Amino acid sequence: MDLTYFFRTVEDAAAPKIPIWFLAGLLLVLLLLAAYVKAPKLYAVIAIGLQITILCWYGLSHILIPDGLPLYHCRISLWVVSIGILFNIRSKFILWLSYLGIAMSLMVLLMRDMDPYSFPHITNFYYFLGHGAIFLISASYIERYEEKLSVKQSLVYALLLHTAVLGIDILLNSNYAYLRKLPIINSPTADK
Repeated sequence: MDLTYFFRTVEDAAAPKIPIWFLAGLLLVLLLLAAYVKAPKLYAVIAIGLQITILCWYGLSHILIPDGLPLYHCRISLWVVSIGILFNIRSKFILWLSYLGIAMSLMVLLMRDMDPYSFPHITNFYYFLGHGAIFLISASYIERYEEKLSVKQSLVYALLLHTAVLGIDILLNSNYAYLRKLPIINSPTADK
C-alpha cells in the first residue's frame, strides 16, 4: 500500500460507499467482542492509540483546530472512559459518558457520515475502528461500574459538558459537538 495515498490530505469527491452487509458484520463483531472478550484495558489502549494516530494526522494536515480536537461526544468519551478504565476510576460522570459513548458510536456507525476520502485512507480506518473501540470501552465500563444515574445527574453532566465545549467553540470559531450549527447537510434552514 502506498503510504502517501493512505495519509493524503487532499479530499476526494465523496466519501466511500459502505455496504450495509459490512456494517451489519461490524456490529455483530462488536457485540460478540463485548459479550465474550473481556479485555477493557486492551480496548482502552487501542482506543487511545487510534486517537493519538488520528490527532497526529490532523496536526500534520494543518486541520487540528477546525476538525481534529477531541471535543466531539465520541472523542470525549474515548479519552475519559479509557482513562477511567486504565486507572480504575469509578465515577458517575464516566458512567454517563459510557452510556453516551455507546449511543453515539452506534449512531455514527449507522449514519456512515465519513470524511470525503476514498478508500483506503486513515480516516476510513479510524472511523470504524475508533467508533468500534468507543463502543467496546463504554460497554466494558458500564459492565464493570454500573450503578444508577438519576435524570438530574445526567442533565447536569450534559449541561456542564456542553457549556465547556460551547465556550471553546466560541473561542476557536468552531462547531464541536454541533453546538453552533446543526449538521444538516444542504438544508436551507441550516444557516438560519
